[in-house]
Amino acid sequence: MGLMGSVATSTYVKRSSFLGIIARVFKENAQCRPTIGKELPFWSIPKRLALMFNNADAFIALPGSFDNVVESGFVFPEVRNFLIAIVIVEELSIKLQVFEYHPDLITQQI
Repeated sequence: MGLMGSVATSTYVKRSSFLGIIARVFKENAQCRPTIGKELPFWSIPKRLALMFNNADAFIALPGSFDNVVESGFVFPEVRNFLIAIVIVEELSIKLQVFEYHPDLITQQI
């Protein structure tokens, strides 16, 4: 089981929901295990991002992935004010609970 599979399983065990947004090419080539919870397949990165933004309350970027997202231009410097960074996993729940989003002119247009 991969890292995202572990996250999905842990979420399911805690009686919460998990949405798997999975590339169809992975499903067609049997590179994914069965999804726990609801599954939304996609064909393109723009479609994946749209599905993620329309179906999530929060996102978790795994080690190394956030820098790649910023470098690839998916996260603009102007929107970093509503991102949370942690080193210890246990901090995530606490920081999400106390987080207050204050939109600015740039993020309101996204």
